[in-house]
Formats: sequence, structure tokens, C-alpha cells
Amino acid sequence: EADLSAGIGAEGEAVAGIGGLAESPRIEVPPGVDYGAEIALLPRRPAAIVRWVVAGVVLLALPQLFGEYWLNQFNYVMIYALSAIGLQILLGYTGQISIAHAAFMGIGAYACNYLEQNGVTFVVAFIAGGVIAAATGAVIAVPARRVSGLSLLVATMAFNFIVVQVAGRWVSVT
Repeated sequence: EADLSAGIGAEGEAVAGIGGLAESPRIEVPPGVDYGAEIALLPRRPAAIVRWVVAGVVLLALPQLFGEYWLNQFNYVMIYALSAIGLQILLGYTGQISIAHAAFMGIGAYACNYLEQNGVTFVVAFIAGGVIAAATGAVIAVPARRVSGLSLLVATMAFNFIVVQVAGRWVSVT
């Protein structure tokens, strides 16, 4: 008995689907390949966990080992690395192109700075800045989820330009 919805006949051959076109054959996963482990955000192997712990200890020791200039440069590197990781998640896992990451990072940074200038402690301001940036992203995602590909690229680029213009001209905040 043939299963026409799956595109595979009784003997495993491809059968004609809608419009008389043959369906694509199913792809077999090679033995020993675990795609879940390949795309995992955090490693599960003991050696990789030890590397993460060593990296964390080195990061905690950086302020004591280097001067203010190098620490500032390292902060910039880590900020851009965080943005690159966000782009990797978006582009690598979903295939969508967005260039509004800088705008969301700017919104979070401006919110954090504004709150600190008004007497809020850094930890609370930092968390609030992230929440404000995430909330802005959620608001922008409502209309942006209806587009994809180049249309999403143009929409996010327009949002980025809007944030740059507002940040440059809103003198009382910036």
C-alpha cells in the first residue's frame, strides 16, 4: 500500500505527488551524528565544561591583570561578540537577516545610562536596560514577523536608522 502524502511508495521508491512531480527522497542521518549536540548552545563534554570554567576564571581576573585601557578594549570586544552571537542565533538557526541588533543594544545602553543618572544602582539599571531593549524588540517583532528575507532586512535597517536619528537629536536624553 502506497503512502502518497509522504511521497514514498510501498517498496520505498518516490511516487508522484501533486501535479505529477516526484517528491524529494528522505535523507538518512549518518550513524554517530547527533545534530542536537551540534547546535547545542552549551557543551556537554567534560573537557569543554572545564574550558568554560577556565575562561570564566580568566575573565574574573582580567581587571586585576590589565590597566583601564585594555580593560575598556576588552569590554568593546565582548559587547561586539555578544552582538555576533545574537546574529548567529538569528541568521544561523532561522536564516533570517536582521541588522537592528545595534539599535536594540543602543536602546538598552541608553536606558541603563539614563536610569543610572537618575539614582538607580548599576545592577538594577543594567537589568532594566535589557528588559527595555527586549520589550522594544517584542514591539518591533509584531509587524516584522509578517516579512522575511530582504523585506525583513529593509525593515530592520529602517528601524536602525530611526534609532540613530532619535539618539542623535534627542539632546535632553543623549
